[in-house]
Amino acid sequence: MTTNGKRKLKIDQAKIPRSYRDYLQLLADRGELVDIHDEVNWNLEMGAILRHACETTAAFPRFNNIRGAKGFRACEMGPTVSAAPGRKWQRLALMLGMPEDATLMEIQDAYMEVAFGPPHPPVYVEPDKAPCKQNKWFGDDIDLTRLPSPILHDGDGGRYFQTAGAIIATTPPGTQLPPGSYTYDPNSWTNWSFSRGMVASSRPNQATGIDPDFMTKWVFEDGVYYAKRQTCGLWLPFQHNGMIYTMWKDEGKDCPFVIALGMPPAAALQLSTAPPAWHDEYQYASALFGEGIELVKAETSDIMVPANCEIIIEGRVSRELTTAEGPFGEFPGYLSSSAGLQPTAEITCITFRDNAILPICIPGIPIDSTLMIGGFSLGTTSRQLFKEEQLPIIDCFIPFHAASHWLVIRAEKDWQETTGYSVEQFMDKIANVYWTAHVGKTTAKLFVVDHDVSPDDAEAVLAAFIARNEPMGGTFMYPQYDSDGTGLQIYLSVATKLKGRGGLVIYSCLTEPGKHAKKLALPAPQDKPVPKCHLPILKCAMPFGPEANYFVVQVANDWHKQTGYTIAEFMDQIAGVFESAYEPIKPAKIFVFAEDIDPSKMDAVIWAFATRNNPVQGQYLYLEKGKPGITWQQWYDMPLLAARKNKVGMSIYSGLPIQQEINQPVEQVLSFETNYPQPLQQRVLDKWKKWGF
Repeated sequence: MTTNGKRKLKIDQAKIPRSYRDYLQLLADRGELVDIHDEVNWNLEMGAILRHACETTAAFPRFNNIRGAKGFRACEMGPTVSAAPGRKWQRLALMLGMPEDATLMEIQDAYMEVAFGPPHPPVYVEPDKAPCKQNKWFGDDIDLTRLPSPILHDGDGGRYFQTAGAIIATTPPGTQLPPGSYTYDPNSWTNWSFSRGMVASSRPNQATGIDPDFMTKWVFEDGVYYAKRQTCGLWLPFQHNGMIYTMWKDEGKDCPFVIALGMPPAAALQLSTAPPAWHDEYQYASALFGEGIELVKAETSDIMVPANCEIIIEGRVSRELTTAEGPFGEFPGYLSSSAGLQPTAEITCITFRDNAILPICIPGIPIDSTLMIGGFSLGTTSRQLFKEEQLPIIDCFIPFHAASHWLVIRAEKDWQETTGYSVEQFMDKIANVYWTAHVGKTTAKLFVVDHDVSPDDAEAVLAAFIARNEPMGGTFMYPQYDSDGTGLQIYLSVATKLKGRGGLVIYSCLTEPGKHAKKLALPAPQDKPVPKCHLPILKCAMPFGPEANYFVVQVANDWHKQTGYTIAEFMDQIAGVFESAYEPIKPAKIFVFAEDIDPSKMDAVIWAFATRNNPVQGQYLYLEKGKPGITWQQWYDMPLLAARKNKVGMSIYSGLPIQQEINQPVEQVLSFETNYPQPLQQRVLDKWKKWGF
């Protein structure tokens, strides 16, 4: 059976791997895992190998011999893109007990059938039966530097042992649960969440506060002091783990917590679903498995942890002490230069399996496991939210190439008939539902598309935006909601990030009511000659061909130095050039990016548009320009043309960093080619075939 081109598939709950090791074995059986037995360095080398494997759709690298981490291994945690013909998404499908050739929307449909079903009570395991208790470190035996904690990106502020584990925290005893709570323990809320965690460290010129007897508390390596028993991470007030931390802090107490590393991957998937406050992620994970999950009590607190994890790190987050944390290369694909003081945690115990495997997610240019786990999970939660609100939504998805910056919402064909709404009213309703929910804290750009556009297909979504979004009347801003997406968008100003509000936009790509949508065929791409002008334009392309009436323009990085223009003045000049340079084509939409974006590569264009264009300040409208010509646009009609004196209008979307205008450094792109020293790149490439890739 098929619907909208999708088969009706089901998750086989019995096939969902019950442990991280079971999942890795499934991959190994299919040639999707390579064991590296050579010694590798936790300082950048592991990161370089992981990034190159991700960018080349190679197998998972599993590191079995890591410098200074005897007895431990490390491996990619989550699903990445497979090169297997016809099985591009099999690493995600295998994680969820589905056929290896399942498409993303088929996987989402099947996931929706079980993930929000009835939960199952935990299965409590005795400590001597729990794999995660095979080895235990207390007191002076605790040494975080003996774990394979890597520096993943060149520029990261430290060794991030926590990129792929569950941070588990529970409310203080006696906390009253509000009505509507959804917890497995009727007396507490237990939150599982993803958030980065770093070994506390200090460089010698900053080490004046280090205990003179540092050998018992610190390890000095590669010019840095690393703490043996202290970590730091993000406990942000608007995030659920931060809410629980604040409850303990308000009682004048440090907050006990656990980091569960190497938990069952399907359970880890639930960490990014962003359910409402006072909802346990455990509930959704047990519904997905169709049975209770084995839990065991931590050694130094009452927190329950998944029994078959690889490594359990227990500690208490200080209500007073802070440590410098960051920077860290994050999921948008950039490394910022910022760091800040975050709460310090004292580690009280580490338990681990024999020959334990540290799971790693390494963010960078799409597509990677961070984006796949986060995008898939948040897209399904958003779909469930709209379903509960009974909106005429077929499905929605966060396209991976957009680096979690887009949520694409596919409306039912008869959405207007069932609601009676105008387009504006429909957008307002979607905005109110989404940005007042917890999941709405994760995405600032929404695209609402017709029923014929699959939301997992980023190219089709961009095509719909070009053909069906009216730049002025179809763009809806929502400054009134208390959200700015994740706050990690590099195009947001410091003031916007501090305020935590702004930049929210919905692009309506719906065919106007009463009109029939033309088929969105994707013409062949064409490079176009650079127009003769005084501007530092390097390359022009039409990735969807001339019928699409849009251009992607690449400009020199030093455009500001060459021209002296502000960004607004520069966009004005570009608009004038393209108005006069091409006949009969008069582009209605132009995207402008710097040198690192090849205009002919669609994946790069989508990523740059998603992550670099500020929807409030980065769109420039020129209603007096543009002609119908050869057109792919479906958003204008004869009355609109008459009102504009036969001018379609031109809209420019700037993806140029504002910092370039004021001669400040821009965020570094995270990729194998740009983020690692050249000698390290060459060493990885020289050994690639020897390792078995």
